[in-house]
Amino acid sequence: MNVNVRLRKDAEVLLANAAMLSGKPKNAIINEAILLYAEQFNSQHLQDDINKKMRLLNLTDTKDDTSDLGDFD
Repeated sequence: MNVNVRLRKDAEVLLANAAMLSGKPKNAIINEAILLYAEQFNSQHLQDDINKKMRLLNLTDTKDDTSDLGDFD
């Protein structure tokens, strides 16, 4: 799959410098950046979802007296 990307001039300069300093092709740097961003985005999205569910569970648990069943001696 080919994708064409247009960059702002300042981004193009930064990309050219990064390519020159790292010895990597520009497309490799762009690919790495996209993957890193996507991983962080997905990770944050999943963490937000987990936090939301934990808050809901905690609210339900504090309203529910049956969560502490006590001793059955």
